[in-house]
Amino acid sequence: MSAGIPGDRDVEASVKALPILDEWDASVRLAFERYAEANHVLVVMLDRWHAVAGTHNQVEYAAAERDLTRARATRDHALTLVTYALAERETRNARAAAGANEGQARALVLWTKVLAVATACLITATVAAAFIARG
Repeated sequence: MSAGIPGDRDVEASVKALPILDEWDASVRLAFERYAEANHVLVVMLDRWHAVAGTHNQVEYAAAERDLTRARATRDHALTLVTYALAERETRNARAAAGANEGQARALVLWTKVLAVATACLITATVAAAFIARG
């Protein structure tokens, strides 16, 4: 039983249910699959960390904490890749929809990239706040 991330199994089930419509949807699905794998590893590392925390073995605890930190960073990076893949897909859709209106397409491309960067910053801030809160 995992004491970790709520919804981990929901993420895995959702990824498997994603339909693939074209090659851009395939890249989004691949990004989601990487996120689901990273999320699963994070849950495993969190379980290991909880198991080691009660043993009072400082060496094992430090190793488990380091592995947990790496797993969190990997999961956060995978989420950023999902955001970028979605932004790229939306950019391509916007360009196709805008057709002759290249200015509108460029503005939408810029907006999706800003949104992707803002999401990455939010993830980084959340991780930093978690480390600060842990002391």
